[in-house]
Amino acid sequence: MAAIAVGIPIGRRNARAGFDFTGPALPPGAVLTRASAATCVTAQGLLATLPPDAPRFDHDPASGRRRGLLIEDAATNIVIGSSAFAAAPWIADSLSLASGAPAPDGSASATLATDASETAYGVMSQNFAARAQPSVASLFVRKDAVAASVRSLLLRLRLPQHDLKLDTASGALVASGPSAGVIDHGAYWRAWVSADAGVSSVWCYIAVAQGVLGAGNSPTVTGSATIWGMQVENGVRPTSAIATESAAATRARDRLTLDWSRWGIVDAAMPVRYVFDDGSSEVRTATVAAGLSEAPNDLGRAHIARIERA
Repeated sequence: MAAIAVGIPIGRRNARAGFDFTGPALPPGAVLTRASAATCVTAQGLLATLPPDAPRFDHDPASGRRRGLLIEDAATNIVIGSSAFAAAPWIADSLSLASGAPAPDGSASATLATDASETAYGVMSQNFAARAQPSVASLFVRKDAVAASVRSLLLRLRLPQHDLKLDTASGALVASGPSAGVIDHGAYWRAWVSADAGVSSVWCYIAVAQGVLGAGNSPTVTGSATIWGMQVENGVRPTSAIATESAAATRARDRLTLDWSRWGIVDAAMPVRYVFDDGSSEVRTATVAAGLSEAPNDLGRAHIARIERA
């Protein structure tokens, strides 16, 4: 008796075509390349530096929850000595700086900065060439029990001048500028503030205000804070941490290539849904050529849980 062949229409066969990034490794058909090292957060909440081409399966630093694959465009931290606040070109005024505190990467490279002056602001700053584009500054600040009723910390980009004032106990903030925020990073806050074109320096005041957060500043306020990893980069939101030493440093672009031919998909433009770690999604048009397409780096979120044909 002749065999009966049962064909599956290509439309049905491809309906569930996709790639899952919730596991500990890239799924079949997905290849990631990156020309530099890059950082991500481990399940233990620590920042880790991975080598070139290593996929970054990132985690929420506060809960340890896996967030999927982290893909980002290239970015450059223009701050020199991102955690070396006691060395040039950093300028410290009315501050004492002590290195050796626990840092977000598990090392002892954070700095305890103390403002003990009741007559001057304790501040550190770094100047750079005026920026022709919007810039965002970010800084890791260790959580403590010192509420804003006693002391708050101020992160400033200038000029134009935009401030973020942080309650290091609660993570509450007040800020000016196009955008600002604070990220719960486990033992640390990562505070950030953005400014428009023209920025030429970044400042950190360790103790500026006492009482209601956002009230006027006073040089008589004193106190300490543990800080690490200052970053100034293009854009209005901070990207993953980029450490620097004697020069600015660049994290190369993540290039995620997807092999759709394994699903029988022919070369053409098609809608693709990118599902993010929070369950939201975004649909873009992908062009499949020689069976392959490349995921965009300018999606609304950087953590991808799944990519599927829409």
